[in-house]
Amino acid sequence: MEFWRTRNEADYYGASFNIANHLGRRRVPHSYAEWTHGWINMFPVIHPELIVDSDCQQRRWKTYLVHTAENAQLLREHGYTNVEAVGMPYLYAADLPQIERRPGTLLVMPTHGIDQGELSQDQRTYIDAILDLRKDFETICFCLHEHTVRSERLTEHLDRYGLPWVQGAGAKDRQSHNRLRVLFRSFEFMTTNSLGSHLPYATSEGSRVSLWGDFYNRTKEELATTLIYRTYPQILEHIAPMLGEDFARKRFPWGFVNHPAQAETAVDWGLKEMGAQNRREPAELARYLGWSWFDQRYYGTRKFVKDWTAFTKYQINKRILRRIPASP
Repeated sequence: MEFWRTRNEADYYGASFNIANHLGRRRVPHSYAEWTHGWINMFPVIHPELIVDSDCQQRRWKTYLVHTAENAQLLREHGYTNVEAVGMPYLYAADLPQIERRPGTLLVMPTHGIDQGELSQDQRTYIDAILDLRKDFETICFCLHEHTVRSERLTEHLDRYGLPWVQGAGAKDRQSHNRLRVLFRSFEFMTTNSLGSHLPYATSEGSRVSLWGDFYNRTKEELATTLIYRTYPQILEHIAPMLGEDFARKRFPWGFVNHPAQAETAVDWGLKEMGAQNRREPAELARYLGWSWFDQRYYGTRKFVKDWTAFTKYQINKRILRRIPASP
């Protein structure tokens, strides 16, 4: 793991780190654009808040990097003027040397909690089902999100059965996308029990992806405590009917198989879902992120003034409160 300080979403999972590496820059500048990291097009996108999570007053000057031309059009229709379709951040992971894919290998990616929240269903039954597949594959390895590793409940169960596991991604781990690229290019098969960004990631790398076993049906209550859905409850109302297996079978019909070894490759599907046709050169993307000499000073000054104003208001309010006599 290579943990680093994330200053905004452009830093999540090492996105800005990879852009800097492509350009040969040792220092990663502060990014002044919003760049959503997840598979936002997993659900029909009809609310701009599914794409961006920012103060609407910033629309006039901030740049928003989105995955597809359709995402860009939706934002423009809602008053966002500086919008560019550039694809998902995973597209810009490190360029790797040729990796030999090992036949008969299975990577298992169980679902994980959101914002470190607990899952409403016990994942250990899913692991028990995977145990029955050991005779059918040369190697089975679990790939776990940082939230899952931190909770330790699942890792203890895996260790009990002698099943190998590796941490795949974490928002503050700058090698996340690069590590996932290595894994998806190394394993012949990948299977999971829920929809998520790992589906287009793995398929785009040539792994044979499937949805197998008891599908993890997220509940509305499970998501209600997360920040974005507390802030925008209308989004939760929009996606709530699509959290179960019925929607997943419509969205990913060819991925449901009787056995993970029956999965097929779908590279073109994965690339399309990530907006690969909108991929830009790293130098162009750096310009959108605000990495030029002028933008670093212009936006940096605006950020300093905004932060200083907020700090000053906080100090003034604190002094006023100190002068108010306490209630008897």
